[in-house]
Amino acid sequence: MLSASDLVSFAAAHLRDGEGLNGARLLSAESARLMRTSTSRLKGFGTVREFGLGWMLSANGTIGHGGGGPGILSRVSADRDKDYAIAVLTNAGHGSGLIRDTVNTWSDQVAALEPVEIPSYPFTGEAVDSVRFLGNYAGIAGQHDVVEHDGGIGFGFYRRPPVLRQCAPGARPGGGA
Repeated sequence: MLSASDLVSFAAAHLRDGEGLNGARLLSAESARLMRTSTSRLKGFGTVREFGLGWMLSANGTIGHGGGGPGILSRVSADRDKDYAIAVLTNAGHGSGLIRDTVNTWSDQVAALEPVEIPSYPFTGEAVDSVRFLGNYAGIAGQHDVVEHDGGIGFGFYRRPPVLRQCAPGARPGGGA
């Protein structure tokens, strides 16, 4: 498990084109620049998200990466021009609001960056055919079941025991299914 300090140190190395805070080279300068270069774009609801190799690229020039698992959520953001990096770790899988507010406050007050606008998705009032979303979605930590419930969608999550998390979804230790 990485600490916030570890994540900021890694981001700082990217701000210095692959050189760590201690002067040790972690990546070649070319590799660090390539990781911050757009490799793909995703457009949805009027917003465009760009992605480098391991980094999400924001319109305001910041790079970042976030993720989580059962009960945890984290985000690291950095800006090369402003020479800053921040990492926020939570012990709550629903901590995205806290992370967004902390990163935006830091960006605004410390780095003098414009906060990244969170797009609002208009509610159209149109009926949605939920049947296409129903099913079982399994991952290494558990399975998510999306079912019809009271005229809408119900959601269930079942954790896999630790010994089973080492196996592919649906597999059992020793090769049995």
